[in-house]
Amino acid sequence: MIGSDQLREVLSAVGQLLEAEGKTVRIVIVGGASLNLAGLVDRATDDVDVIARAKEDEGGPMLIPPDPMPDALMAAVQRVARDFGLPSGWLNTAVANQWETSLPPSLKE
Repeated sequence: MIGSDQLREVLSAVGQLLEAEGKTVRIVIVGGASLNLAGLVDRATDDVDVIARAKEDEGGPMLIPPDPMPDALMAAVQRVARDFGLPSGWLNTAVANQWETSLPPSLKE
Protein backbone atom coordinates (compact mmCIF):
# COMPACT_ATOMS: atom_id res chain seq x y z
CA MET A 1 0.00 0.00 0.00
CA ILE A 2 1.14 3.51 -0.81
CA GLY A 3 0.03 6.20 1.64
CA SER A 4 -0.88 9.72 0.56
CA ASP A 5 2.39 11.24 1.77
CA GLN A 6 4.48 8.44 0.26
CA LEU A 7 2.66 8.81 -3.07
CA ARG A 8 3.99 12.32 -3.60
CA GLU A 9 7.43 11.20 -2.47
CA VAL A 10 7.69 8.26 -4.88
CA LEU A 11 6.33 10.22 -7.84
CA SER A 12 8.78 13.03 -7.09
CA ALA A 13 11.58 10.46 -6.95
CA VAL A 14 10.59 9.20 -10.41
CA GLY A 15 10.61 12.78 -11.69
CA GLN A 16 14.03 13.45 -10.19
CA LEU A 17 15.48 10.33 -11.81
CA LEU A 18 14.05 11.33 -15.18
CA GLU A 19 15.36 14.86 -14.79
CA ALA A 20 18.83 13.52 -14.00
CA GLU A 21 18.69 11.65 -17.31
CA GLY A 22 17.51 14.78 -19.15
CA LYS A 23 14.16 13.12 -19.92
CA THR A 24 10.60 14.38 -19.60
CA VAL A 25 7.56 12.10 -19.54
CA ARG A 26 4.04 13.35 -18.90
CA ILE A 27 1.55 10.81 -17.59
CA VAL A 28 -2.16 11.02 -16.80
CA ILE A 29 -3.06 9.31 -13.53
CA VAL A 30 -6.58 8.17 -12.63
CA GLY A 31 -8.19 6.28 -9.76
CA GLY A 32 -7.33 6.44 -6.09
CA ALA A 33 -3.88 7.91 -6.67
CA SER A 34 -5.33 10.84 -8.61
CA LEU A 35 -7.89 11.48 -5.86
CA ASN A 36 -5.05 11.52 -3.31
CA LEU A 37 -2.97 13.90 -5.41
CA ALA A 38 -5.94 16.24 -5.86
CA GLY A 39 -6.49 16.27 -2.09
CA LEU A 40 -9.97 14.77 -2.41
CA VAL A 41 -9.17 11.71 -0.28
CA ASP A 42 -6.49 10.76 2.18
CA ARG A 43 -6.12 7.03 1.98
CA ALA A 44 -3.62 4.45 0.87
CA THR A 45 -3.75 3.02 -2.62
CA ASP A 46 -2.44 -0.23 -4.07
CA ASP A 47 -1.01 1.32 -7.20
CA VAL A 48 -0.82 4.28 -9.55
CA ASP A 49 -3.01 3.84 -12.63
CA VAL A 50 -1.72 5.50 -15.80
CA ILE A 51 -4.41 5.90 -18.45
CA ALA A 52 -2.50 8.10 -20.92
CA ARG A 53 0.63 10.02 -21.70
CA ALA A 54 0.63 13.59 -22.90
CA LYS A 55 2.84 14.97 -25.61
CA GLU A 56 3.10 18.48 -26.95
CA ASP A 57 1.50 19.18 -30.28
CA GLU A 58 1.20 22.49 -32.12
CA GLY A 59 -2.30 22.83 -30.68
CA GLY A 60 -1.15 22.12 -27.12
CA PRO A 61 -1.00 18.87 -25.18
CA MET A 62 -2.29 15.75 -26.91
CA LEU A 63 -3.20 12.52 -25.12
CA ILE A 64 -1.74 9.28 -26.41
CA PRO A 65 -2.03 5.70 -25.15
CA PRO A 66 0.45 5.02 -22.36
CA ASP A 67 1.83 1.81 -23.86
CA PRO A 68 4.57 1.28 -24.50
CA MET A 69 5.90 3.27 -21.59
CA PRO A 70 9.23 4.98 -22.36
CA ASP A 71 12.30 3.02 -21.27
CA ALA A 72 13.57 5.90 -19.14
CA LEU A 73 10.28 6.02 -17.23
CA MET A 74 10.22 2.28 -16.67
CA ALA A 75 13.82 2.31 -15.41
CA ALA A 76 12.98 5.11 -12.97
CA VAL A 77 9.82 3.33 -11.79
CA GLN A 78 11.76 0.10 -11.20
CA ARG A 79 14.49 1.92 -9.27
CA VAL A 80 11.91 3.68 -7.10
CA ALA A 81 10.19 0.34 -6.46
CA ARG A 82 13.49 -1.09 -5.27
CA ASP A 83 14.47 1.95 -3.20
CA PHE A 84 11.07 2.35 -1.51
CA GLY A 85 10.19 -1.34 -1.18
CA LEU A 86 7.21 -1.13 -3.53
CA PRO A 87 5.82 -3.98 -5.64
CA SER A 88 7.04 -4.07 -9.24
CA GLY A 89 3.63 -3.03 -10.63
CA TRP A 90 3.14 -0.04 -8.36
CA LEU A 91 2.83 2.23 -11.43
CA ASN A 92 1.04 0.49 -14.26
CA THR A 93 -1.14 0.89 -17.34
CA ALA A 94 -3.78 -1.72 -16.48
CA VAL A 95 -6.54 0.85 -17.07
CA ALA A 96 -5.23 1.62 -20.56
CA ASN A 97 -7.71 -0.85 -22.05
CA GLN A 98 -10.17 2.05 -21.71
CA TRP A 99 -8.68 3.31 -25.00
CA GLU A 100 -10.44 0.39 -26.75
CA THR A 101 -13.90 1.65 -25.80
CA SER A 102 -13.50 5.39 -25.23
CA LEU A 103 -12.00 7.85 -22.83
CA PRO A 104 -14.10 10.25 -20.81
CA PRO A 105 -14.75 13.29 -23.04
CA SER A 106 -13.32 15.75 -20.51
CA LEU A 107 -10.13 13.79 -19.78
CA LYS A 108 -7.90 16.17 -21.72
CA GLU A 109 -9.07 19.14 -19.67
